[in-house]
Amino acid sequence: MPVAAKIRSLFDSRGGAARYGFALLLALLTFVIRVSLEPVLEVYSAYLLFTLPVAISAMWAGSGPALLSAGLGVLLSDYFIFPRGIFAVYPQHLRVGIFETVI
Repeated sequence: MPVAAKIRSLFDSRGGAARYGFALLLALLTFVIRVSLEPVLEVYSAYLLFTLPVAISAMWAGSGPALLSAGLGVLLSDYFIFPRGIFAVYPQHLRVGIFETVI
C-alpha cells in the first residue's frame, strides 16, 4: 500500500478534525519557515511557499483542508509579510491582478 493511501486512510478513520488540524499545522509551519526566510526573501515570493501545504493538504486530507490552508496562507502573508500589520490593496497590485486574470 502506498504511503499516501496509508495517510489518507488514517485521516478517514480519525474524522474531519484531524484533517483540518493537519492543514492548519502545515500552514502554520510554512508561515514560520517563511518568516525565518524574511531577511533573504523580503516581500518577494510571499505566497510561493504556501503552495506546498495546499498541495499536501489536498493530496492527503482533501479539498476542504486545502482551502483552509490556502486561505490561511493568504491571510498570514497579507498581514505579516507585506507592509506589516495591514490588509491593503495597492493600485499596482490591482493592475497586475487584473492583467493576470485577463491573460
